[in-house]
Amino acid sequence: MIEVVAILGFLIAALAAAQWLRARARLREALLGRDAVEHSRAALAAVLDTVPVAALWWRRDGSEENAVGAVPDALAGALIDMTERTLAEAFAAGQLRTVDLKQVQIAGRALVYGFARMNIDGHFPRWGV
Repeated sequence: MIEVVAILGFLIAALAAAQWLRARARLREALLGRDAVEHSRAALAAVLDTVPVAALWWRRDGSEENAVGAVPDALAGALIDMTERTLAEAFAAGQLRTVDLKQVQIAGRALVYGFARMNIDGHFPRWGV
């Protein structure tokens, strides 16, 4: 009888050890994923810090763009190139699921313009932001 209990105890200990190793591997994977997200977030913050604020301003009345809101063509081209490179690097690192990087680039730009327009129109205070 004691042999059966010893074997049963050994099996339970082996299963517990296997589950512990599995949980430890998942935790390590989650921590690595978190570090990748933190790195990506820091890279995005660095990119956004380089975007001139003037690129997000335009006249409220919808008339022609003024000098403050105008982005020089050279700067606009550099921003587009930098965005394309950043998205390609993120895709190569497995941080993006889609292969249509142009769609992601345009969606990101639309998001930025949408936030800027919400700020100009005074939506953030109404939303408690």
